[in-house]
Amino acid sequence: MTIPSLASLIATAQQFYPLGIGPWDERYTETPEYGRAREAWRHALQNKEPWQRVLALLRERASPPYRVRELTVPYMHQSWRVALLREGTPYIAVGCVSVLAPVYFCYGLNGLGHDPEVLLQQQPQEVAEGAATIESIIQEVFRYEPLSVDVALAIVPGVEIERCPPHGATLLAALISNDLNHYV
Repeated sequence: MTIPSLASLIATAQQFYPLGIGPWDERYTETPEYGRAREAWRHALQNKEPWQRVLALLRERASPPYRVRELTVPYMHQSWRVALLREGTPYIAVGCVSVLAPVYFCYGLNGLGHDPEVLLQQQPQEVAEGAATIESIIQEVFRYEPLSVDVALAIVPGVEIERCPPHGATLLAALISNDLNHYV
């Protein structure tokens, strides 16, 4: 699969979020965009075999110091989510597969418990190894392309998402999650 262009990813995100209406507006849940996002999750949950395959392969292939933890919260995040926790360290590699677009994103966390530090750019070896394992399995099963950090942080004009600055929702928030350290 080829990497979708920035313009096509922004257009895709805008299909699932009403322009100019924030999630705090009572009209939000009545919009066609909100309905499409809900339908995308319904479809994903009816066709979860690829995600189950990713989890099975991770449990099979993750090297011994890593533990697999499923983090998916349907309808709360826009992606399937999984973590590889590195035993004896505070490091976690997280992989997310969008249910809205054919992309995925991997990142790291430093710290267990509430509010771990999100590591998008420079990752310690423990995170990089785990992320590489997750990425290879996601590509094998889904054949999706990764979002680069630069593309992931691009602003989606006109879209407002909780936990994002007004008029500052990113592709990462729109297609993957607006709360990267939630439920770890």
